[in-house]
Amino acid sequence: MSLDQIFDVDAPLFMAVRRAVGDELGRIALTGVLIEPIPEGGAWLVATDGITMLVGKDQTAVAPYPAVVDLRLLKASPDCDDDTRDGPARDWEGLRLRFAVTEEGSVATAKSATTYRWQEPVGVVSDLCPVERFVPWRQVWADPQSLVGRADPILARKSDSFGYRCDMIAKMAGDLGFRLITEVEGGPSVALFDNMPNLVGLIAPIVFRSAGLALATELRTGAVAPGEQAGASDA
Repeated sequence: MSLDQIFDVDAPLFMAVRRAVGDELGRIALTGVLIEPIPEGGAWLVATDGITMLVGKDQTAVAPYPAVVDLRLLKASPDCDDDTRDGPARDWEGLRLRFAVTEEGSVATAKSATTYRWQEPVGVVSDLCPVERFVPWRQVWADPQSLVGRADPILARKSDSFGYRCDMIAKMAGDLGFRLITEVEGGPSVALFDNMPNLVGLIAPIVFRSAGLALATELRTGAVAPGEQAGASDA
């Protein structure tokens, strides 16, 4: 196996970006992380499920060519205190992921930044999806209007508003602190993460009727809105 076939990326950043992958197994481009070499060195790491997107800039990465990596973490036995089980790792700090591409398939290994530690298998890469099948992720960042709307805001009632699915935010942010910045009305919000300047995200909004608005108004002002009864559903 030639060294020019090995992908080598920062494990904490890769695993953070990996949070945004989708779970539609038939769509490999949405279940993997794009590793795209940067001409000046390093690589972009990108993942999306169609609603959220995470982008990391790994200036330490080695990527021989662009590829979409579908990493499946190994299952661990119940009595194993190792962190190779499928799910969030306790701590990827100081580790790197190496994807060794072979004729038999691709094997992902994590190794310590210390060169003397043996390489520890953490998962397998079931496929390297053709990069042409990945979404045009730069277009989404350059043109926020491209993600405007899960509904036409002009058709929305005045009591309607833009919001986000809580599970999508939790999936994207994990245990990181974050803030959302919305630049375009009805467009995606940019997510910034605590202590991770090399990671940013996007999340597309949804339009929904503001259920509970009458109750919130009553609690704020003590007045029941005309035509509304205290405690009545706003559905």
